[in-house]
Amino acid sequence: MEKSIRRVKAFWLLLTIVPVVALAGGLAAYVAIQEPVTPKGLVLEGMPVGELTKNELHEKLITWWSQKKNRLLYPKSHLLSSPPGPISFERAGIRPDFEKILEKAPFVSPIGKLLDRDPTQQELEIFWKLEKVDYGFLEAFVERVTPKPRPASVEYRDGQIFVQHEITPTRLETKEIGERILIAVRNGKDEFELPLYREAPRYPSEALNTITDVVSEFTTAFKTSQANRSANIALAASKLNGKILMPGEKLSFNETVGKRLRSEGFKLAPVYVAGRHEQGLGGGICQVCTTLYNTVLFANLEILKRQNHSMPVPYVPIGRDATVNWGSIDLVFRNSYKTPIAIVSEVKKGKLTFRILGKKDPTISVSLITTDHASWGNGVKYVFDPSLPAGKKKVIEKGSMGRRCVTWRIVRKNGKEIKREKLGVSIYKAFPRIVAYGPKEEEEIIGTDEEPPTTPPDDGEE
Repeated sequence: MEKSIRRVKAFWLLLTIVPVVALAGGLAAYVAIQEPVTPKGLVLEGMPVGELTKNELHEKLITWWSQKKNRLLYPKSHLLSSPPGPISFERAGIRPDFEKILEKAPFVSPIGKLLDRDPTQQELEIFWKLEKVDYGFLEAFVERVTPKPRPASVEYRDGQIFVQHEITPTRLETKEIGERILIAVRNGKDEFELPLYREAPRYPSEALNTITDVVSEFTTAFKTSQANRSANIALAASKLNGKILMPGEKLSFNETVGKRLRSEGFKLAPVYVAGRHEQGLGGGICQVCTTLYNTVLFANLEILKRQNHSMPVPYVPIGRDATVNWGSIDLVFRNSYKTPIAIVSEVKKGKLTFRILGKKDPTISVSLITTDHASWGNGVKYVFDPSLPAGKKKVIEKGSMGRRCVTWRIVRKNGKEIKREKLGVSIYKAFPRIVAYGPKEEEEIIGTDEEPPTTPPDDGEE
């Protein structure tokens, strides 16, 4: 009986175990053939991507990117005059890193899938990489919206000063663009700062804004009938017009005006050469130099180099002229103010005017005087000219007496003298009057030259 009962129990036990074993075997077989899948609540920008195998998720990513690549990014910069236009992800060189996304994506086992009952959404993490950026597109855009560079300028018109501030070149640092785009996209932003850099201005706006007054001005007259000389005066004056000097900066007349060449527009006109009037390129420029020199003197600027002519000139008092010669003689002065100055010129109806613009101290006045005047004779020199009629004489050069003086600049504050500056000694050679005579007078006049007396040492000629 007991054996019979044991057999029955064994039978029922067998009936219980076999299905369980079969079920377990079937489940094992099912697990063996199933791939891991993403969690049910996984989403990609609102799109469900749960319960997908790796291959299925890859397909979803490709579909998503085909639409996403046209999404726009917006470059920005405070240096731009207008808002930048957008650039697509694709043009910006941004690509999803599919391999890394799939590697880092959460996957659950088939059993985990069966047990997954959590509906909570989980965002699939997207990893980005940078490929080829369309720099040409960005550079063309920046060029289109960036203000065009322009130099600072100061003008004087109708009694008013007009200051135009400098706009320096803007540079797009293309090497930095990609990283900035990548950082913006990784942070979920659709804007990125363009790596734009603007060069520091040569003349800061706040400094130029101090140029509000005419500090000094000086005018000389010239004959408009001398067309070439008038043209040279206008050309040289134009090269100085608008020149800005920051505090401590120097100006060289020769460097600013440049070499006097036909190719630069200069013409033949009368010049002084060793006391004689001859034709030379750029004749008339010394009047420009002299007019500027006097304007600088009245502005109380520091004179570094100046030389007088070989003879006094008719357009300024003696001792207040300044000559130049390319490569040897120059006029150089310095802006000794704490604020910028600008030089402006005007040529109108036979008058040349220079003005120094800046911040004027109304309590300061400047005057010029000359002292220690001396003069000496020049004599006469006769030259034979066979082309003259018999007994005829002709003055070729009027010549000039020797002259000497000392020039002083007196500075007053509220009418009281605070400075008396010796500007220098001007020495002008004595040049004989040159007279030509005809052939039949030769015997009578030979040996009658009147030599001028010895003159003081000369500082040099133009």
